Amino acid sequence: MKTLNYLPLLIIFSVTTIIYSQTYLGYIFIPTEYGNYSEITEGTISSATGNDGAENINLPFPFEYMGITYSTARISVNGWIEMGQTYTGSGAFNELESTVKKPLICPLWSDLYADAQSEIRYETVGEYPARIFVIQWKDLTWYEGSPSRKSFQVKIWELDG
Repeated sequence: MKTLNYLPLLIIFSVTTIIYSQTYLGYIFIPTEYGNYSEITEGTISSATGNDGAENINLPFPFEYMGITYSTARISVNGWIEMGQTYTGSGAFNELESTVKKPLICPLWSDLYADAQSEIRYETVGEYPARIFVIQWKDLTWYEGSPSRKSFQVKIWELDG
């Protein structure tokens, strides 16, 4: 009598399973629902540069996050934005291990560096009441593992947050 070994099937299934969404505090992240990275070339170039640079900005529309409506944000070279402007750390490394809720959106929180080849830019696209606020980190140096350049965006929707 032959026995069927299910271990290889289990490993293949585990490796090929994709997590399509993540939920935190009632917010859902679905990576393909709102499109992909599409470089912006207009808008404002951020003054956040160098090592641990950050810039406080006014949001183009009120944005509700974690039950609070914000009109300002802080953009960090280190790959995060904070709703409001209360964070006081350098933000070079992920500090989310705390149980304290922080109004952060962190697409790539790491010790990044914005040099002369890098750019952080933000722009509002669309028209009221369906505007999208795009924050783009372009060609930032990432030292995790071997040095490389990373580009990524955060898009905030006026209609549904």
